[in-house]
Amino acid sequence: MARFLPLAGCLFLAALTRIHGAPDTWVLRGTVVTPAGVIPDGAVTLRGERIAAVGPWVPPAAGVRIVETHGDIYPGLIDLHNHLTWNVFPRWRAGRTWPNRYEWQQYVPYQMALDTPHKAMIEQGYGVRMAKYAEVKALAGGVTSLAGLYPGDLPESERASYHQLLRMIDLHSGFYPPGTPETVAYQVFPLFMVEPLAAQYRTELTSHQLKALLIHLGEGSPVDAASINEFRALKARGLLLPGVSLIHGVALHAPQFKEMHDLGVGLIWSPRSNFELYGATADLAAALAAQVTIALAPDWSPTGSDGLLQELKYAAVWNASLPHPLLSDRDLFDMVTRRPARLAGAEDKIGAVQPGLYADLLVLHPTRSDPYENLDHSDPADVDLVVIDGQPVYGRPQLARQARPDAPWVDVPVGRAAKAVAFPASTPEDDWAHTTAALEAALNALGTHLGPLVE
Repeated sequence: MARFLPLAGCLFLAALTRIHGAPDTWVLRGTVVTPAGVIPDGAVTLRGERIAAVGPWVPPAAGVRIVETHGDIYPGLIDLHNHLTWNVFPRWRAGRTWPNRYEWQQYVPYQMALDTPHKAMIEQGYGVRMAKYAEVKALAGGVTSLAGLYPGDLPESERASYHQLLRMIDLHSGFYPPGTPETVAYQVFPLFMVEPLAAQYRTELTSHQLKALLIHLGEGSPVDAASINEFRALKARGLLLPGVSLIHGVALHAPQFKEMHDLGVGLIWSPRSNFELYGATADLAAALAAQVTIALAPDWSPTGSDGLLQELKYAAVWNASLPHPLLSDRDLFDMVTRRPARLAGAEDKIGAVQPGLYADLLVLHPTRSDPYENLDHSDPADVDLVVIDGQPVYGRPQLARQARPDAPWVDVPVGRAAKAVAFPASTPEDDWAHTTAALEAALNALGTHLGPLVE
């Protein structure tokens, strides 16, 4: 499909306002993917942490900084399913599959390769360094918002204040004033929750204090009785409520997906990890037929993808291999932008390039003519710029420094590509080198090694 400006795009003709001299106002120029369609020669005006205007290119007023990307400009990708501190480990290849997650978690080679070293690293106080390394790994995959950093993996002094690069929507989203509770919760073992916590979730979901509860469920073979029964158990606990999204759902079938749709429950799909661990993935055809809202996420790098851009490409290749593909490139785009924003209760804040939303953006080098196809088949090397809260934080060194010339950029090799990262200003200049060296030494002492940022 060729790049185009649909009729609806004409609504943007006057949108690029000329803003005079505000120091926090600047413009990104490129092919812009908006909710109304694609603007081939477009511009996004950023004012502070928000998107101020979107439309066809119009030269702004004198003094407004312009960054020519020569690329495709998308919303930042939203990852609702990760296990951040585990992403320091190399890929785990067990050479077999399991009926459910409880069995591989008891498998001695898994415990030796991942579980025991992870516990040791957290106990030794490496949680912050592990999270920092994994944040850069997520940025390399185009992610701006993520769920899955457990407070228990951080020192107690860091749990309330931890904030490095990404928007941690279940821990520190940046959406609310300091001290305000977050509106997204994340649970790995919902059936083992104590009843007071389950009751709290029921109350807060019903009152809309909690906008989203993301829970792992049905993680096992489609014929595994224990995994299938988890859905009934969750229902019995009164937790099939609007705002809940089920992560994995490999063991769910058409009747469960229909019930999920009727109750306003979403699905978070992680195909690569599903195939590696269980030899199957969620019944996407049944979920789509039931009109369940579906988001895509990478799970974790030991058995899933290193980042969301890589998981997106995996899903696109899997979809193309089907006799009758289930998804279009636009569907896949929605699964990492608009739909996860909706499942997180944050579609009024992130997930689209439109005025008023937070300026969380991804710029990719255009290797294909259609920007939707380009997104679904890009690699981390194609990431030219990542912007969070209106601030460039990652990208191709030359473009990143042009977009934010006063930032303390650190050059970081990502695979064979050169990238730059803007860590918080308080970070010591050589902290990245110390972080990676300390992680490598600690992991080596535990009989493993630091996994690469990208495979």
